[in-house]
Amino acid sequence: MSELMRELVDSFSLKSDDCVFISSDITRLALLFRGQGSSFSVPDFIAQVQAKIPDGTLIIPAYTDYLVSGDTFDVLLSKPSTGALSNKVWKMQSFPRTTDPIHSVFVWGKLQAECLQLEDDHVFGEKSIFGFLDQTSAKLIFLDVPFQTSFTHVHYVERKLNVRYRKNYILNLFCQLEHEKQSIQRIFHTKKRGVLTDLALLEQEFKASKIAQKLDFHSIAIISVSANDATDFIEKFVRSGKKLHRFSWREFFRRWIRVILRKRGAF
Repeated sequence: MSELMRELVDSFSLKSDDCVFISSDITRLALLFRGQGSSFSVPDFIAQVQAKIPDGTLIIPAYTDYLVSGDTFDVLLSKPSTGALSNKVWKMQSFPRTTDPIHSVFVWGKLQAECLQLEDDHVFGEKSIFGFLDQTSAKLIFLDVPFQTSFTHVHYVERKLNVRYRKNYILNLFCQLEHEKQSIQRIFHTKKRGVLTDLALLEQEFKASKIAQKLDFHSIAIISVSANDATDFIEKFVRSGKKLHRFSWREFFRRWIRVILRKRGAF
């Protein structure tokens, strides 16, 4: 294992019993390692993190948020949409996958059994993975990813606050387990027509706050924060009147046209 890999994982400042959730884009890390004459090995990275948390839990997102009503989520075969790290961990037998059809995760460690038993009718409910992260004060690590594409925990808080610009939408899906296929419903807190997520101000204020630990690792940004602190920060942000969204007439009419075409059977 390279010294650069040790330096990277040491920068996370992990405790032995931490519950750790990693959102990542490892593209620039791979280039950094290559430029220093080595390679970024996902198994080595995972092993190094595991060695730091022998009494803890490691969670890697395996979302399939591209699914729509009528689709099938296959616990073993549905490809994660959460990047290269997730797709490498997908092949590791020590990381079983939870069965939420939209926001499944790969999990290893002390709280693995609890994670695998999570089930909530609402994808952002208290018994979802996001409620679990909040209740266990998990350490959220953002590895070279912007909040706009990675901070899904925001939507858990929006659901808690029942914000006006989102509404509940029922997804009718199938879940293919190892030995059976189930028909399930999930409630999704979706954006109302014309609404776009905009986390630029949140990210700016988050980085300026004292709750976020920030590191510049060879010009690669790493941010870590307790999920519980993140929840409190986002709640205060929204209650103060600041926004996690913006309205777009272009998006409004695009969605409106799609609805009309769908009703006419165009697609």
